[in-house]
Amino acid sequence: MPEGSDPQEPEEVAPRASGSSGLPIPEEEPESVTGEITDAAPEPQFRLVVNQYEHSGPLPDQAWFQAVEPLYRGATEMILSDYRDQRDHERDMQKRSLDFDRENLRAFARYQTTRLVIAGGVALLIVTAAIVLIAVGKPVAGFAVVIAEVAGLVLAFFGTRHTEDRGDEPADSN
Repeated sequence: MPEGSDPQEPEEVAPRASGSSGLPIPEEEPESVTGEITDAAPEPQFRLVVNQYEHSGPLPDQAWFQAVEPLYRGATEMILSDYRDQRDHERDMQKRSLDFDRENLRAFARYQTTRLVIAGGVALLIVTAAIVLIAVGKPVAGFAVVIAEVAGLVLAFFGTRHTEDRGDEPADSN
């Protein structure tokens, strides 16, 4: 505000043109400055203090518990007992899952053993039939049965096809 003007009277403001700020128009010339003029303003002196605290874990740190306990008596014990119960539950579920996996593996092993016994029984039956055919005077038929059985076993155990995108697969998808 210019000197000698009434504080109640508004200052003269320049008309607003497009993009103008509407600042008061100075009535007098600025003072001339003698001496050296530099563009650099003095650097402001600031002091920034940062406190950083890190905590890692499933539970809050001790300072958090100390701050919460006066607000709600028993909160610490409630949180800790809930945490213990949750950990016990997790361990129980992990144990049950492991037991379930073990039982499934045993059942699969029994299934595979049964399949092998059945396949072995069928192979033994075919060999017995071939021996009977040879014994009753039909050696060509008996020999053909044995060759067919061996070819079937070789195909079953070693007959895989290789595809680049899916790896090895059995020839029969049953």
